[in-house]
Amino acid sequence: MPNRQVLGTLTLGAQAQARYGAPYATIHRADLQSLLHAAALAAGVQVRLANGAWLARDC
Repeated sequence: MPNRQVLGTLTLGAQAQARYGAPYATIHRADLQSLLHAAALAAGVQVRLANGAWLARDC
C-alpha cells in the first residue's frame, strides 16, 4: 500500500493551468495502472492481457 508521501514538487502551477487547462501532476506508472485497473473492474470491465489471459479481480 502506498504511503502517499510527497517525493518532490514542480512549480508549474499557473503555467500548466494556462497551457493544459488543469494543474500539473505526476504519478508513478504502477500506481496509475492500479487505479485504472480498479476503475475498470468497478465499471464491470473484464480486463484481458495481450497474451490472451484474463486479469483476475484481486490482482
